[in-house]
Amino acid sequence: MQISIIVFTLLTLLAFSRAGRQFYRIYRNIKLGKPEAIEGNEGWRWRNVLLVAFGQKKMFKRPVPAILHLFIYTAFLLTQIELIEILIDGFFGVHRFFAPYLGSLYTLAISTVEVLSALALLATFAFLARRNILQLSRFHKPEMTAWPRLDANLILLGEIILVTAILTMNSADVVLQSIDPVHYPNTGRLPVSSWLGPMIFGNLPSDWLVWIERAGWWLHVMVVYTFMIYLAYSKHLHIFLAFPNTWFARKRPRGEMSNMPDITREVRSMLGLPDTGQGQETTGDTLADFGAKDVTGLSWKNILDAYTCTECGRCTAVCPANLTGKKLSPRKVMMNIRDRVEEVSCKLESGLPRYISQDKRGPEAVLTADNFDDGRSLFDYITEEEINACTTCNACIEACPVMIDPLDPILQMRRYQILMESKGPAEWVPMFNSLESSGAVWQTPDSRAKWADEADTEIKLMSQFVAEGRQPEYLFWVGCSGSYDPRSQKISTALAKLLNVAGVAFAILGDEEACSGDPARRAGNEFLFQMLAHQNINTLDQYGVTRIVASCPHCFNTLKNEYPELGGHYEVIHHTQLIQQLLKDGRLRVAGGDDSEVVTYHDSCYIGRVNGIYEVPREVLAEVKTEIREMSRNRSRGLCCGAGGAQMFKEDEPGDKRISTERAEEAFDTGAKTIVSNCPFCMTMLADGVKAIGKQDDVMVYDLSEWVIQHVKQ
Repeated sequence: MQISIIVFTLLTLLAFSRAGRQFYRIYRNIKLGKPEAIEGNEGWRWRNVLLVAFGQKKMFKRPVPAILHLFIYTAFLLTQIELIEILIDGFFGVHRFFAPYLGSLYTLAISTVEVLSALALLATFAFLARRNILQLSRFHKPEMTAWPRLDANLILLGEIILVTAILTMNSADVVLQSIDPVHYPNTGRLPVSSWLGPMIFGNLPSDWLVWIERAGWWLHVMVVYTFMIYLAYSKHLHIFLAFPNTWFARKRPRGEMSNMPDITREVRSMLGLPDTGQGQETTGDTLADFGAKDVTGLSWKNILDAYTCTECGRCTAVCPANLTGKKLSPRKVMMNIRDRVEEVSCKLESGLPRYISQDKRGPEAVLTADNFDDGRSLFDYITEEEINACTTCNACIEACPVMIDPLDPILQMRRYQILMESKGPAEWVPMFNSLESSGAVWQTPDSRAKWADEADTEIKLMSQFVAEGRQPEYLFWVGCSGSYDPRSQKISTALAKLLNVAGVAFAILGDEEACSGDPARRAGNEFLFQMLAHQNINTLDQYGVTRIVASCPHCFNTLKNEYPELGGHYEVIHHTQLIQQLLKDGRLRVAGGDDSEVVTYHDSCYIGRVNGIYEVPREVLAEVKTEIREMSRNRSRGLCCGAGGAQMFKEDEPGDKRISTERAEEAFDTGAKTIVSNCPFCMTMLADGVKAIGKQDDVMVYDLSEWVIQHVKQ
């Protein structure tokens, strides 16, 4: 007995010390990222931990794998109760320490462990089949090389061994309880072991039973300790990191990109605006902070995300770029960040002076994260083709079961590419030039208010309202597409007509309006975005604007979620929301339509996933007596049109098909002859997609405002 206590103690100390060193190394690696203050309501954070990490809430969007995962997850948690007893038994040489004290509660606890272990065993076989027999496509993407596949299988095999050990130990113990009740306390009737033990081990001699029980006990210990050590090298680290990752999730709106205070300071200085105290004087050193070239340019939260990644592939399975054959895979991005962090960490641990940056070498220089330079970067792992394919649709964020954000590092890398290297897709250069010179995404000699002059409804400028000594109810933010694109101008006109029919006093800025800056910011040109944003905020504030309605979801999101950090605080709604309110208030009245009219509705990413507006447009369509035939991917699972993230202004990266074609095919499959959207970008892309599948004579694409104006009394 003394020998077993010594062996157990040594193994325990070895396992915990080795695992502790590895976990501390991971903590140190996470701290390689830049500081980022994570603030917000603690109640909200506790809900994330309890519902998302502990309660597996987001997993249940796919019920079957969610239930199977729940079996394994809960079994893992509750077997740790039995592990506490094993530790006490091992250190003090006792057997089932808690059994005499807890009585029926002990029976309940061990019974629960057994039931969950049995269910976990079934789930494990199901997961092995999904990966190796059914071969689900998301488990066999290019980034899922030999090691990621082996890693998943090793853990599943370990689960089988662990459950086998638990049931073997308990089954032999049940039989021994009737032979030697003094040394083997009564556990009560257990749901699995009480019938499995007598059936398998009932006729074995007692010395064999003792050996089998001890073998199960030691196998249980060894599997758990091996798992503890292995965890630091495996994707299954998410078992622990899911809890801090959900706690530290960013509380800012999903549509808000992180601000760059140094650029804010510079832009305000250039525009002659007062300094708000953000950022610091930009020097040669601080320029390196513009975006992320390497993992040290990312936030510590980005690195925590990477270590938390489960490699489940749910993000990649919904990524519109990946679905249409592009190289971008959000899962690969997170795996690459983790791999690069590990590479940097190993080289830092080596202390070799060759990894010290050339300009910081010296006889007394010591290798640190601050002077590290191995001539490599994240761009050696993640290509420009990959980051430029992202539509910023947020589908990857929506899909992740542990609240990882693969989008943020992609955008940080875009920022570095644009701001520091002046690189990026060639098609973006004309857009940048036009934004700089005219404040519009397209270079055109026309006035921004020309569409309004030609519209067959009254549209006033904000300057006219001011001259009359009045304020409109709403400023109508038209946007570049609504001002210049002939097809989108029809959306602007339709909305203006609806507002006039409802008696809403509204105005537009005309030539005083500049692009909201969304395409520039999503492309990575933060400097240009802030120039446009501060210019617009200055104009809006001079007019005393407080309420804005926008027809473009990208403008809506930028004005609502991103301008406040730069000082622009307004009540911003999308035209879908305003139309709904006008219908509810009776300011718009339905003329009485054909109940047989059938449409399919396309959820714009920046209205739906980004800002959570799903039911409002559907309620509007129902109000005007229109039947909606939903596409298979709708609401939070809706497929992007392919225009976001400044993709509207460039060609798709190489792939199997355009994203717009994929979405148009899905819309056509509903059998509806009309597609309704609420975004000028989506309108353009869906129309292109319909043409690409040769159905332009069969399927029409309308904006919600155009559909409503056909169905209300004028």
